[in-house]
Amino acid sequence: MNDFSAYNREPEYRTDMLLPQTPSTRTPSHQADVNPTRSEETERFIPRIPLEDAEDTEAQNDIIEPSERFFPGGPGPVIIPPVTGGPGPVIPGQTLPDCPGGGPGPVIPDRPNFPGVILPLPPTGTAQVRFLHAATGTLPYSVSVGTRTVAPGLRYAEATDYARVADGFRTVTIMSARSPRSILLRKSIPFRANGRTTLVIVNARNGIDLLEVQDNGCVNMPRNAACFRMVNTSYTDMPLDLLLYDGRIVFSDVRFREATTFRRVRPGEYGFYLAATNASPYFPFAPDVDIETVEDLPIPVGDNYIPDYGDLMPLASFYEAFRQGILYTAYVLGLGTPDYPYFVTTLETR
Repeated sequence: MNDFSAYNREPEYRTDMLLPQTPSTRTPSHQADVNPTRSEETERFIPRIPLEDAEDTEAQNDIIEPSERFFPGGPGPVIIPPVTGGPGPVIPGQTLPDCPGGGPGPVIPDRPNFPGVILPLPPTGTAQVRFLHAATGTLPYSVSVGTRTVAPGLRYAEATDYARVADGFRTVTIMSARSPRSILLRKSIPFRANGRTTLVIVNARNGIDLLEVQDNGCVNMPRNAACFRMVNTSYTDMPLDLLLYDGRIVFSDVRFREATTFRRVRPGEYGFYLAATNASPYFPFAPDVDIETVEDLPIPVGDNYIPDYGDLMPLASFYEAFRQGILYTAYVLGLGTPDYPYFVTTLETR
């Protein structure tokens, strides 16, 4: 009869099979007992793995003991697999830092983490900005973006060229050119990468303000055409119309701080009148067509209509020669007073 007693004996427990171990808990192999008694220190290093087929709580808390029955080819070290996305295996007894929001990485103690504070990203591009002084009754200004001065002495009705600035939110500061320490306005303005912006200094109830005008419109402009729009920067409550010399309305009812949409214009020279909206009774609104030739706009008809404006007093008049591929913006300045009459200055964007 075969002796099966060797297969029924209790498995041997080796404390040096668990990783990692401290010198105090490691037992030399020549001092190992055949049936060692597991101490509390040894119990601490034996992993508890839930059994999927367990039907009761006691079975789920059973201890899987490392032995030859679970490791074909002989006993080996028990290594807990690494956490998915983590830096490495979980070592018993080691405390890992908490991850906010369940993230895979630890919290870096050297970096402060203040709730509600969004750290700015590094700049990824540049934008272009120019300034137009349209505030009446004021002195020359010194304008800076961040720590860079872009206009040391900007006078009324003057405009700067485009200057490059880093994209993102930048602080625009306007100071008196005669008193550099006198800050009149400080405002945070967003600049988009590859964008162009005209910042117009306008009058406001408590002094001055900045009007943002984006110069990236009219992207589908035909090759043989230009684009044209109007911006009212006059600090009055009177809406304005822009008409051709023969009385056809191009833009109507344009109020303070309002920028119209672009209209396409065939290259050539045009004459314009600026008039109050209630002084242009021939059309209650501007026709929704493009100015491709002077014949494209319908001719106004009225009992009091005179082609040379014998009974209509325009507020201002100007000529503009349009060239293809250029964006033209007509800025209306002034108050309609003897000191600050209405006039129009046109800025180009190539």
